[in-house]
Amino acid sequence: MWHDLEQRQPRVVHSILHAIAAGRVPHAWLFTGEPGSGLEAAALRLGAALNCPENPGVGCGVCRFCRGWLKREHYDLNWVTPSSKSRIITMDQIHEVIHWVGISPSGGGKRLVVVDQAERMGNDACNAFLKTLEEPPSHAVMVLITASPQLLLDTIRSRCVRLRFIPPTAAGCAVPEGIAPMIASLASMGRGPELSFRFSALVGKALVQIREETEERLAPLLERGLETLGEGFRVADQKKVEQEHKDLVESEYRHSRGALIEQLFFWFRDVYLVGRSMDAGLLHYTADASRVQDAAARISPKMAMACMDELERLRGQWDRSVREDVSTELAALRMFVSPSARN
Repeated sequence: MWHDLEQRQPRVVHSILHAIAAGRVPHAWLFTGEPGSGLEAAALRLGAALNCPENPGVGCGVCRFCRGWLKREHYDLNWVTPSSKSRIITMDQIHEVIHWVGISPSGGGKRLVVVDQAERMGNDACNAFLKTLEEPPSHAVMVLITASPQLLLDTIRSRCVRLRFIPPTAAGCAVPEGIAPMIASLASMGRGPELSFRFSALVGKALVQIREETEERLAPLLERGLETLGEGFRVADQKKVEQEHKDLVESEYRHSRGALIEQLFFWFRDVYLVGRSMDAGLLHYTADASRVQDAAARISPKMAMACMDELERLRGQWDRSVREDVSTELAALRMFVSPSARN
């Protein structure tokens, strides 16, 4: 039931099935990614896995319960989408969900609420839904699906376990120059602390370069902004222009920094796919398929998955303004020195 999705979204499938197997299923998930990435399919398979009597925790995909889930026809599924003329999810819809989710599931499993295009909840609807997220019934699991998580309230995002889905069109390229030294280090050095410190140093060097290139590229905008002030401008006006430019540089830098993590994430995903003998047509770096094959001979699928997990964690720490150097070094140690890295 999961095989086709696992080939496209290995980390997502691993995270969902691991949480179920460990008995630590979050009451709220946030699935983020572009349309066509498999977000809806993952939500339906989650419901089937939680309720399938034939293969509990995974789902068989063929029993009448699984078929009902996969067709969105199960009585313990409530799929919410924008329905008003203004294309928003209304307060009435959320009130209906709040009432529905309080009812016990029909088969003793879990009730699943899927809020599709969750960013389209109005402020009142968001606040009402937040109360359910804060005190959810034990038999309920909620999945919010969105391509624009930044539009959701911080309080909603913080109460969900986030899974980022890889874009469906991300394929057919070569390893970017920015991560090439890091990839090369995996082949030129041994395992353990030496590799982890070398790897984190290369990431740090790449971040310095990204910062410098961002500042240089945007410098003309600051000059033009100051020129528009003209003669006799106030110091406060100058400081405002400078602060706005500083904010712009930081925003652009964070975007490029996130792209660096994503490029590395794709590399380890490719290594995982090859290690699991999955469809080579799904590789991201198809132009460097031979290098991926070589890496897969040294890096086990388990290690590649652990590296993807650490990169995603590192991105979150950077977004929360945790010191880049410290968080990067710790992530590299977990990637290449922890038990996961030795298997």
